[in-house]
Amino acid sequence: MKKAILASILFCGFCTATQAGLMNGSFEEGLSSWSSAGGLVTTRVLESSFTGNSYHPTDGAQFAVLTAGAPVTLLKTVFQAEPGDTIRFDWAFLAFDYLPYNDYGAWVLGAVIDGFTYEAAILANILDVGDFGETGWMSTAFTLPASHAGPVQIGFTATNVQDGLLHSKLLVDNVHVTAAAVPEPGVLGLFGLGFIGLGFSLRGRKRKAVR
Repeated sequence: MKKAILASILFCGFCTATQAGLMNGSFEEGLSSWSSAGGLVTTRVLESSFTGNSYHPTDGAQFAVLTAGAPVTLLKTVFQAEPGDTIRFDWAFLAFDYLPYNDYGAWVLGAVIDGFTYEAAILANILDVGDFGETGWMSTAFTLPASHAGPVQIGFTATNVQDGLLHSKLLVDNVHVTAAAVPEPGVLGLFGLGFIGLGFSLRGRKRKAVR
């Protein structure tokens, strides 16, 4: 039994997760490989909230800033991912408006081939953060289901609600894909040897019991 446990530890201990799929997820090349529509989308090295708090990139030297348009600003890209891969990104919502004008930032993730939507959710709105409030940098992750196949589209939106006078913002950075953990070459062999060793051990015990 101890050998089986050791084999399991070796197997899991040598599993690795790799980056895959998405280009320019930290916006170091501006908006290259991304497309936008609606209001203003730009890349920045520094952004200030209504209260004057400063936001710096969470990865690299730039991040994307979506300023709510009339009413929606959209930023999206398509990339390759496999079942079990995890999509992660950092974001911050900056409210430049007040209730009842409940501006919000949101994201959507879906399969390109069949148009199926895996996730569509509001990240934050003014009701969450308060008038002229902000979230600070936050992180979100989503793991693709086993049924997924083909390319994926991820999109972000900043939306004005009921008016277009004051424009809230959604900041996005460090959008990346982490591949499902897989064993490194040779680890499966170690795993198999562990069970072979366990088999010999059990066989030896049986022989001793017969004697």
